Amino acid sequence: MTTAGMMPSTAGEECAARIHRSPVMTMGMAHTMGIMVGDDGGANQIGMAPGARWIGCRNMNQGVGTPATYVECYQWFMAPTRIDGSDPNPAMAPDVIDNSWGCTVSEGCTDPNVLLTVVNNVRAAGIVTVQSAGNSGSACSTVNQPAAIYQSSFTAGATDSGDLIASFSSRGPVTVDGSGRLKPDIVAPGVDIRSSVPGDGYEIKWGTSMAAPHVAGLVALLVSANPFLANQVDSLENIIRQTAVPLTTTQVCGGDGPDVPNNVYGWGRIDALAAYNLSQSTGSLLVTLLPQEAVDAGAQWRVNQGAWRSSGQTASGLLIGQHLVEFKQVPPWRKPPNRYVTISTGQINSLSAEYLPAKSFPYLYLLLLD
Repeated sequence: MTTAGMMPSTAGEECAARIHRSPVMTMGMAHTMGIMVGDDGGANQIGMAPGARWIGCRNMNQGVGTPATYVECYQWFMAPTRIDGSDPNPAMAPDVIDNSWGCTVSEGCTDPNVLLTVVNNVRAAGIVTVQSAGNSGSACSTVNQPAAIYQSSFTAGATDSGDLIASFSSRGPVTVDGSGRLKPDIVAPGVDIRSSVPGDGYEIKWGTSMAAPHVAGLVALLVSANPFLANQVDSLENIIRQTAVPLTTTQVCGGDGPDVPNNVYGWGRIDALAAYNLSQSTGSLLVTLLPQEAVDAGAQWRVNQGAWRSSGQTASGLLIGQHLVEFKQVPPWRKPPNRYVTISTGQINSLSAEYLPAKSFPYLYLLLLD
């Protein structure tokens, strides 16, 4: 299986030149890619985010990977190169990575934390890393392979058309690393999923490998609908959690009661429409500029290169996510550096910025003696 990363359609045609190691379009990869972005322009609109573009990295050889190959692909996604390894470019990094695989002990993942550092780094780079929970259910604590076990992975279990957990879907809590961590984070359809296969065909498959691309595709859809959510991993995951259909269980895993989240369904089954609606929520930004002398001299601010505003004014109707705030140069004052501000739903977000007096340099007197 290869891993695949997605970004909005505005990413450009250059993506096509950044497919690492020229991966073969295998049966599994074609099926997962179809779930994420598939659309033949006709009746087979099978993808969650058909307008998204994708890049891929082959991390297995004939279905077998190693910690080194998994790490290599994670690193490549953070700064994709051309096929020959040249021109690493973080600007081409995807918004989300689908990982429909697990690293087994037989592949060399004898230390459960062998991939932890690189997965943490991917998340820190602003990339959502979605991971299939595994197909080792139905017992508790069967989410037991890297990278599904990590806090920094957004781990997906599988449900059927009736919102029941699939018997094969791995459950939490994570015990292999001693953390007791709740997993999965979320569930998505993974039973009898129709998607594309090589040769212009379609087949029905099952597995958490089918659930994870539903979640990754939803992330791409949200970023396409609201570009201010790009690189906002916490915000994207929280939107999906908050809008999920809550599901409870009578299977007691890790002391679960009839609560949400739990170690069978996580926060529940994804709801794309509800997540989209929440992504369109807005907030406001109030900026105060200091000192008053700079304000009197004409100090102003603007958000997202819009109209200049005065101190104490509010910009309303800003989509949730990260926005750029700039400050106007007003001699002789030194303007504050540009800042990114995260807008939250229905809130007036406040920012204070201070102009500083311009540096003055003392006169240097030079006495020349004959």
